Amino acid sequence: TPAGLGDGLIIRLPPQELAVENRAGAGGGLWAGSGNDLDHRLWRSFDLRGAGSTILFSFDAAWEIEAGWDYGFIELSSDAGRTWQVLRDLDGILTGSNPHGRNLGWGITGSGNARLRFALSAYRNQTVHLRLRYITDDSTAYAGWWVDNLSLDDEFGNLYSNELEFDLSDWQNEGWQRVPLVEYTDHYYLVEWRDDNGFDRSLDDPYQLVFSDPPARETKVNRLPATTPGLLISYRNLGEPFDYELSSTLDAPPSYGPKYGLLAVEAHYDPLYFDTVSPNYQGAWVGVPISGRVASGDALFSHTPTLPWTARLGFDWDTYRWSSVPLETKTWPSRAGRPAFHDALGYTPGFFYPGAGSLIYLRDWDASAVIPARGEYSTPITWPDGEPYTDLYGVEVAPGRRLGSGHPGDAAAHYGLHIAVMAQSEEQAVVRVWQAFHELSGAAAASAPAAATGDVVTFQFAARNVGAAAHYLGFVSLPAGTVYVPGSVSGEFFPVGVSPQQAVAAWQQGDLQALAAAEVTGFVFLGQLNAGAEMGGGFSVQVQPHPGQRALTAELIFYLADGKPLRSYAHTLPLRNTPPQITLGAAGPWQEGDLFTAAGQFSDPDPDTWRATVDFGDGDGPQALALNPDKTFALAHRYVRDGIYTLTVRIDDGQDQAEATLAVNVTNAPPVIMGLPAALALTEGEELQVTGWVEDAGADVWTATVDFGEGAGPQPLTIAADQRFLLRHRYADAGQFMVNMTVTDGDAGDSAGFPVTVHNDPPRVHLDADATLIAGEVYRAAGLFSDAGADVWTATVDFGDGGGPQPLNLNPDKTFTLEHRYDRGGRYTVTVRVEDDDGDSGQAAAAVTVEVVATLPLLADTWVATAAAAENYNNQPGLIVRNSGQDNALLLFDRSLLPAGAEVLEATLVLHLYLESGAWGKQLIVLNTQAFDPAAVTFASAPIAFNPGEPVPVPPALGDLAIAVREQIAAWDAKGPDPERGYLAIAMSGPNGRVAIASLESWPPDQSPTLRVRFIPR
Repeated sequence: TPAGLGDGLIIRLPPQELAVENRAGAGGGLWAGSGNDLDHRLWRSFDLRGAGSTILFSFDAAWEIEAGWDYGFIELSSDAGRTWQVLRDLDGILTGSNPHGRNLGWGITGSGNARLRFALSAYRNQTVHLRLRYITDDSTAYAGWWVDNLSLDDEFGNLYSNELEFDLSDWQNEGWQRVPLVEYTDHYYLVEWRDDNGFDRSLDDPYQLVFSDPPARETKVNRLPATTPGLLISYRNLGEPFDYELSSTLDAPPSYGPKYGLLAVEAHYDPLYFDTVSPNYQGAWVGVPISGRVASGDALFSHTPTLPWTARLGFDWDTYRWSSVPLETKTWPSRAGRPAFHDALGYTPGFFYPGAGSLIYLRDWDASAVIPARGEYSTPITWPDGEPYTDLYGVEVAPGRRLGSGHPGDAAAHYGLHIAVMAQSEEQAVVRVWQAFHELSGAAAASAPAAATGDVVTFQFAARNVGAAAHYLGFVSLPAGTVYVPGSVSGEFFPVGVSPQQAVAAWQQGDLQALAAAEVTGFVFLGQLNAGAEMGGGFSVQVQPHPGQRALTAELIFYLADGKPLRSYAHTLPLRNTPPQITLGAAGPWQEGDLFTAAGQFSDPDPDTWRATVDFGDGDGPQALALNPDKTFALAHRYVRDGIYTLTVRIDDGQDQAEATLAVNVTNAPPVIMGLPAALALTEGEELQVTGWVEDAGADVWTATVDFGEGAGPQPLTIAADQRFLLRHRYADAGQFMVNMTVTDGDAGDSAGFPVTVHNDPPRVHLDADATLIAGEVYRAAGLFSDAGADVWTATVDFGDGGGPQPLNLNPDKTFTLEHRYDRGGRYTVTVRVEDDDGDSGQAAAAVTVEVVATLPLLADTWVATAAAAENYNNQPGLIVRNSGQDNALLLFDRSLLPAGAEVLEATLVLHLYLESGAWGKQLIVLNTQAFDPAAVTFASAPIAFNPGEPVPVPPALGDLAIAVREQIAAWDAKGPDPERGYLAIAMSGPNGRVAIASLESWPPDQSPTLRVRFIPR
């Protein structure tokens, strides 16, 4: 037994009453009891010392004892009970026969009743013990032995008497009981789950003997395994002994049939017959039976169908001998399992009447068990095939035992016990046990597993009374959402137009006319159902539109006469939604990029709420689809790629989804190249840039090439997602070229082109190398040139100083260097010219300024003072400015190094101050003068000065004093009539004091005034 589950059930019944009458006489008496292994004794002593010569012991007796096995004895002891001898009666009623060694001498056995008399004269003048003793064996207990009216007499009269009405105190008693009596014994059902595991493994091996030859030690059997698993229900009756004998109590109450201390109640109790008949068995009205050894193999209550059995018949009922060759081989098919026990039903096969003659026959006299009940009930009488034979109902077959249905419920004698296997597995089960005096077992079914609007459905009901016989009203309301199909009612139903309550009221009032109506609202069964009786019937309905309704339920409710519902049996039928039916229109053909359009519609008889989607099959997935009130819809979509697409429309009505598909064949739209020019002109090195596009309604993947016509062949070209492309190319040389482009989408393509004229690109020279030099210096410069063409170049350079063009080396990187010495001052133009092999050239120029720096010799210096006329200090060691006011020193320079018309860039007069006294605050200015002869200068006139410079403060320290005189020198050409000499006058002013300026005569000589001029000759 699995853990947590019970091993079995004990279902105790109310104690049963056992009434034992005094069969030996009227009033009170004694009864030796009934049972196995009894040794009940009743004795007392009698003093016979005063008795007469004829002594007689007698009593009334009745007995029903197993003949030859059980005995009643009258024993006598004359030695105070130490030894006993069996007495023989005077009338020969006791027997000395001892067939089984059970008789102690003389005893009563079998059945009968008499006054038993025993002579005791031989024991006159003694005290003796008399003992009544009842001994039974270990099986087959009969009713027993009764005694009454005990008497001891002699010839003079009565010595002792006891009518056993009141007092038994003068007797010693071991097991005898006073009667009449009523005793109560326990009885109950034992319920346990059995399978073929463990100690029940032998249930796989029951056998029926087919042939037996003991001397030859040959035996043949049929192996007929029991049907397992299942529920074994056994009836234990403590009022019945374990005496291995059934026949003695067959006619005992409550019904004719097997009774014993412990019997299995068989779920399948009907006998199994061979087809072979014999006059030695049941008058040959039925075939000979299968062996009782295996017949109970289908006794378990279970949902499991019985096993099919195949058996051979080897016993010949005509000769009562075994046949080595089977007389018949027969197979009994599987039968449905019986999962429930109801004590309102009988479980014994009873009798059958063959239909002729005056005899009835037991179908299987020891099969199953008589069901205990609160009172007596009938014994089944059937046809040979088991169908009830009602013509003999009520016929008595034994005292108190009448024929009938055999169901306790028909006599209202049952306890109302019900045991049902609700669910089961191999090793365990769920069992329901309940008590109900009235009970039904029923089922409801429908003609289809589900239904939809417009369907016709037939509901069928069946019920069996498994309780007390009663009058029932059954009512089935018309299922909601349906209409009755006229004329479809069947079985024991009839249509009505009232509610269940109205039907019950009409039934109770006996007014069945009230049930009729024009509109059918339900169906009624009305009638008596005896125990085991069945009813059935049905009707058909048509399903109507059912918004929101998910199922149809038809329920049969049974009512008893008190108007209360007892049981109901319903069948719920799922309402199969009617899915929408979709129709799609077809059109076409379509090309990629076209707007696909189609119309569709759907039908649905149910008033549902619909939702729809459309999947155009091109990868975008389902999209919401608008449905029109008239159940139409429109489809529109643009397919951007060619192919065969499966368009799917799905409509969901809340329960089911319908689907329709349409194959859409979209053909390719070939790409077209757009945006190319008719022709194009470029300069070599200039990049060709052309933007165009591919016109293609399909969202294809394009493969494109371009050939720019220079011999490299087609090259891959990228088409952007927006279908645009860019042609880019730089032509290395001038010429005429053809650009060709191709594009394909994998299915079709296009090609286009245009001519390109590439003009030569002349070299472009870059020489940013202007320079300023001092004569005699070398001019150095670097330059470069550019040319988009892949040409061959030559170059020349002209430095502009009269040497003319000279070859110029060009570096591979298109650079060059210039180097040239300019010996003469002047302004020069350097020209570089580069020419390509196409005859075009380019040039660039640079300006070179060559300057000359000259120090003009000082020819004479003269001090001219206004206060010392005609005084020439030429021979003085220095030029001294000593007085206040204007003092002038005149300097004469050789200007032959300064060409006439030269551009003076810079001129500097350097005076060396070597002596000073009181020079603070003096200023010096250089004046440009006209040429004159110093020797002719008079004191009365000062030099004619022009173009004075800015006053220069005389420094308060000795040293060189540089004075810029560019403007003064530049004016020599305009003012000075002497091309070889030039004059500068130095005028000083300021407070008294003197300043000495080194002169030609001064020492050292290099400290005399100097004039340095930087110029560019004209």
